[in-house]
Amino acid sequence: MAITTEPTLSEVPDPAPSAAVIETSDPRSGAPLAVVPDLDAAGVAAAVARARGAAAAWAALGFRARTEHLLTVRDRMLDRAEELVEVICAETGKQRAEAVTTELMAVAETIDSIEYFAFPNTFFFRGLQFPMVYRFLPSAHSVDECTFELLFLRHPPTDGPVPPPAEPVDIGIADRLFITSASWLAGFVVVGVPGGIGIRESVFTALAGTALTPGVAVSLALASRVVFIAVDLVGALVANIIARTEQSAKP
Repeated sequence: MAITTEPTLSEVPDPAPSAAVIETSDPRSGAPLAVVPDLDAAGVAAAVARARGAAAAWAALGFRARTEHLLTVRDRMLDRAEELVEVICAETGKQRAEAVTTELMAVAETIDSIEYFAFPNTFFFRGLQFPMVYRFLPSAHSVDECTFELLFLRHPPTDGPVPPPAEPVDIGIADRLFITSASWLAGFVVVGVPGGIGIRESVFTALAGTALTPGVAVSLALASRVVFIAVDLVGALVANIIARTEQSAKP
């Protein structure tokens, strides 16, 4: 179903010379930009009616079709970014950097966030040592629940047939909590090993290896270690900044 509104923007007639109008100008230079009709109550009611008609057609599209429309809008906005930034600056007087960050990118990121939280969604990104896909799928049992899938990709063979896909692995929330907590606790209680390095990864690999392949279990253990190190570094940096700020504030 196509979305149409009547009349389109290009079909809106110019205001008659005697009709009330609103003149807009570029706040940077004062140069005139456009003249638009100053609608009365009937004109406003007609515009609202057209908007309601468009909303009905939009709702009838269904979720997937609406998502495709929004993503197309995002792509066309970014393709015409220079033109849109110039229009924003001319209409609002904003600097180009502000127009990009607070207007153009804000809208594009909002559309991205809709896609991010939409069902189903899939995102490809390269991990530390391997490409993987994560996606959220709706649950067939409850609208308040979803299924989180984590897929590890591999390159197709250069010779020979493509192997069949691996069997999916379902790790319940209780198993995930147990594996993570047990490995963290083991690394914490072992004396003489800074941060439980090696201990935590070994326990994680051994426990997760019952459900995952050894390579995937090792990769997850290493990724977990990198995340913990990054969190520690950020915490140390913040603590150092706070300490320096307090020291400089003393008389």
